[in-house]
Amino acid sequence: MAAKLTVDLDNRHLIINSGVTELDVQVDLYSDLKEDWRLDAQKMKLEFPLRTIGGDPIGGALKAGAFFFLRNDLGWRIQPQEADHELTIVGNLYGEDPDLPLFDPTEGPYTVTIRLQTSSLTQLAGEVLASDPIAELAGPPPAEPTWREAIAWFYMQTRNLIHANKNTLKQQMTNNAGAVVAEAPLSDDGTVFTRGKFVAP
Repeated sequence: MAAKLTVDLDNRHLIINSGVTELDVQVDLYSDLKEDWRLDAQKMKLEFPLRTIGGDPIGGALKAGAFFFLRNDLGWRIQPQEADHELTIVGNLYGEDPDLPLFDPTEGPYTVTIRLQTSSLTQLAGEVLASDPIAELAGPPPAEPTWREAIAWFYMQTRNLIHANKNTLKQQMTNNAGAVVAEAPLSDDGTVFTRGKFVAP
């Protein structure tokens, strides 16, 4: 059964479960529903509610990005959970019929903001990423980093030692050798804890 969705076959609704505020189109919609359809004889009688294109090699170690189309032309809709919230849809999701809606409103009087977080039209092939080392950064990346800078920055935060000094009220990030490469101010007024932007030490 799809972990984040409940399928209403009669109304052709993909109902998002309570507490879910983010859906990955490829994982939570397409892959999980494929497994649901494979294991359910009743669902197998219906056309699958999504189709996909993409993933084809286009040269230069690139692949076409994946696109997913909800079969709204067959009546399928996504219905958010019954709560005030922001729902984030991660991935390239479109309607089979662009003139028909992808989403149905909640049954109750709730306010739902839907944010579509689309990906790039192309993506680097996994073999290139796996064999091409990424060097550590000597300081915090710019506001608009390259993909190498962004990956290196997150990797360093999860792997390397981080100091949080209550006397200086600074959080310091280190490189593999233990040298401080960035620091951010900390503040705590007893109600709100804040960490500022990382800057060069």
